[in-house]
Amino acid sequence: MKHRPVRHRLVRRFVVALLATVIGTVGSFTVAAPGQASDTDCALNYNTVRWGDPAAPTYYVIATITNTSSVTSTTWAVFITFPDGTTTDLYWNLQQSAVMSTAYMAPDWAEVLLPGKSAGFGFEVTPPPGVVGEPTTFSCVMI
Repeated sequence: MKHRPVRHRLVRRFVVALLATVIGTVGSFTVAAPGQASDTDCALNYNTVRWGDPAAPTYYVIATITNTSSVTSTTWAVFITFPDGTTTDLYWNLQQSAVMSTAYMAPDWAEVLLPGKSAGFGFEVTPPPGVVGEPTTFSCVMI
């Protein structure tokens, strides 16, 4: 595997975040270059586990993204929204977008997903008392 300069990765992440913003603003459309996966080429699955004080629990969202395409992805992103007032205490195996607070990108070491392969990631969130900490929106994109 070739070493990619940091600037190249930052530019690619910016483009993905920009596309996510456009998709969220304009509606849904698919952007795919030949030989690349698209937003219809991924699947998300998650489980939520409640932990701690029953009156004000912490929730763990344990998720996987799967490349359902017949081509290898070069990177991926997930878009997730939690209920209003929820605090994201921790997330792992992904990194938050600098452009969108609800967008999370693949970490450098997990960008490439072969067809049919999955990557695991998760969140620890604390919602306000009486609110369930499950995601309200959850979607993905493969590039």
